[in-house]
Amino acid sequence: MIDLRSAIGKMDRRVTVKQRAASGTAVADSFGKPLKTYTDLFTCWAAREATSGSANTEQTTENRIIYPGSYIYYLHYQSTVTQDMRVEDDNIDFDIVAVEPVDGKKFLALTVQKVIE
Repeated sequence: MIDLRSAIGKMDRRVTVKQRAASGTAVADSFGKPLKTYTDLFTCWAAREATSGSANTEQTTENRIIYPGSYIYYLHYQSTVTQDMRVEDDNIDFDIVAVEPVDGKKFLALTVQKVIE
């Protein structure tokens, strides 16, 4: 875990948190299947750390299996972030699989997994 006393100095990644688009704005693919679409909620600075074993093993968090390509992002606390959202970092989307307030709600720890679609 990142030392939160110096976390602000380690927030060197510009990320965008995205929420699912309203159901009335769903887009379909060429076969008529609805696509999951997301809209930008906010952009902020964050620190990223690889989860232990993320190079080649799976692990569990909150009863969910996390596969390789998972990270923990630390950002300033935002009460609106939920597990139904995504994080975009360097044009790569990650599903949020766990949201944990840290240090008295000063920060959020977002456990994410790379989107594979």
